[in-house]
Amino acid sequence: MKVIAFLTEPASYTIDLVKNVHIPNHISYKFLFDLSYTRLESNLTNNDDLFLNKIPIVSRFQTIREDYINHDAIVFNGYDSVSFLLLWLVHIFSKNKKPIAIESDTPLKIPANFFKRIVKRLYLNYLFKNPHLHGLAGGNKSQKQLFSHYGMSFERIHFLPMVVDVNQFNYLPQRKRHTKFSFLFVGRFIPLKQIECIIDEFLLKFKNDSSVQLILVGDGDRYSNIFENYSKFENVIFKGRLSGKALQKEFELAHVLVLASNNENWGLVINEAMSAAIPVLSNIGIGANHDLIDDKDTGLTFDSSIEGDLANKMNIIYKNKDLYQVCSKNAYSLMHEYWNFNLYSKQLKLALSKMINEK
Repeated sequence: MKVIAFLTEPASYTIDLVKNVHIPNHISYKFLFDLSYTRLESNLTNNDDLFLNKIPIVSRFQTIREDYINHDAIVFNGYDSVSFLLLWLVHIFSKNKKPIAIESDTPLKIPANFFKRIVKRLYLNYLFKNPHLHGLAGGNKSQKQLFSHYGMSFERIHFLPMVVDVNQFNYLPQRKRHTKFSFLFVGRFIPLKQIECIIDEFLLKFKNDSSVQLILVGDGDRYSNIFENYSKFENVIFKGRLSGKALQKEFELAHVLVLASNNENWGLVINEAMSAAIPVLSNIGIGANHDLIDDKDTGLTFDSSIEGDLANKMNIIYKNKDLYQVCSKNAYSLMHEYWNFNLYSKQLKLALSKMINEK
């Protein structure tokens, strides 16, 4: 069985996926785009032919057509790029139809705008009702609901978990951490992440508590403004953008991860934190919550629209040492014993087997 995967970008977690899943399972791979916020230089990405956005549109169509012809199944990240539309054109006019699987971490979200709602429904209904198209859902709830809501039959929807290399964050629950109890944020400084909300809620409970600190890792459009407004607080620490060993060190030393995004499809930083035995405080609606936090005793969820809710959850996990230890151990176990590359490989093989047999 010859399979090719079209991945979105050469982000660090994607490169890890290629190394640990695609190459060992002899799955070919290409990228839709050559740029990524977390791109790592690798010999796996030093060939411009791997990046579809670098290929002129006519040549790209020919390249995609050749890949379609020469493989038994195609895995494609997303469904709204130019490259996907080219693939779909190839598929429509091919006599020998190949199964195509859309890999997506996108949860079901109904657009508020009437026009966008109608266009999305028409487009996705058209795609998802095609018998040759399958869905690879990054989670077991809302991500699957996206495919079913827009017309994909249940038997063509497969679970394919959103994963990271857990061994990069293999820090045992019982270890030496920061002397001060440390809440950690890792991500881009953009409005989506609601970093001001995290800081304001932290200060509600810990403004004058020198035994607790909030560490902020990352950069972005809002960094300068947020730094200017909050760097005066001694227990709000700005680290800037970190990667590699320096970033791993922050995970090793931190106690709790906080993610307050108001529209996050998944949130792989949750996987990274839990791999390091770090409990998570996660805003409601974040895509990873159902599979990694809800009823798992790995952290707590909060509602950022309710003033003081995050502050109270911070206080609870800080003061309740038993709860903290339970969440830390459960987070580590879930990631290292189950939600990792082994699960991803197993689910991918299962999905591909069903796709080929149903062809």
